[in-house]
Amino acid sequence: MFGGLKCLGRTTVLLGAILLGASMIVEAGVSGDFRYSLSGGAVTLTDYTGSASVLTIPDTIEGNPVTRIGEWAFMSCRSLTSVTIPDSVASIGMLAFDHCTSLTSVTIPNSVTSIGQGVFYGCNRLTDVTIPNSVTSIGDAVFAGCSSLTGVTISDSISSIGENWFEGCSSLTGVAIPEGVTTIGVHAFLSCSSLTEVLIPDSLTSIEGGAFAFCESLTDVTIPESVSEKCMTPGFTHASRLNWMRIRAS
Repeated sequence: MFGGLKCLGRTTVLLGAILLGASMIVEAGVSGDFRYSLSGGAVTLTDYTGSASVLTIPDTIEGNPVTRIGEWAFMSCRSLTSVTIPDSVASIGMLAFDHCTSLTSVTIPNSVTSIGQGVFYGCNRLTDVTIPNSVTSIGDAVFAGCSSLTGVTISDSISSIGENWFEGCSSLTGVAIPEGVTTIGVHAFLSCSSLTEVLIPDSLTSIEGGAFAFCESLTDVTIPESVSEKCMTPGFTHASRLNWMRIRAS
């Protein structure tokens, strides 16, 4: 069931597995600085071994579309300053760019629908990100520790701001939460110490515990009446300068 195949100057390994009575074959290979897996004609990037500072990820490898950036694929690639993701990619796996500490910009195409947990965790030089409207799912702590992040545009196709999304984003000064979002998760903006403005939509119904805790520069926030009063104070614990919380009628 396991075997090796040498083909076109590269070494590939065919791994077979029986799942629920059906055979699934995954091919693993190397193309330049990229390691990848191939299944069903679609490529998942699993590792990057290069040292480029400006990188455009290929849209195909060996004639097959790159549809996914796998978990940890670019983790701790400290030379990377700019990454362009091709429009063949539909999902970005957990911690894919974790602690890429030189990364300042990333281009996410409209083909991406899913961004995993902690994808940009600890990218402390990342300054601005646009999450396209194609994205419907984003994991927790996606930008946690991005201490240089000053601006972010959030997809209007999501329904919640996840736990710890922006924890420790100490340079973030303002954020507009799109209409359609109903929940701001636990510690979503924890220790965003420069945050002065948050635009909250009428669709919001819940602000969870510590969502804006230790947001020491936040002074004024307007909350729709759809949010239960019991959510408000726990959501803003230790926001020491907050002196005016208004309720906006529908």
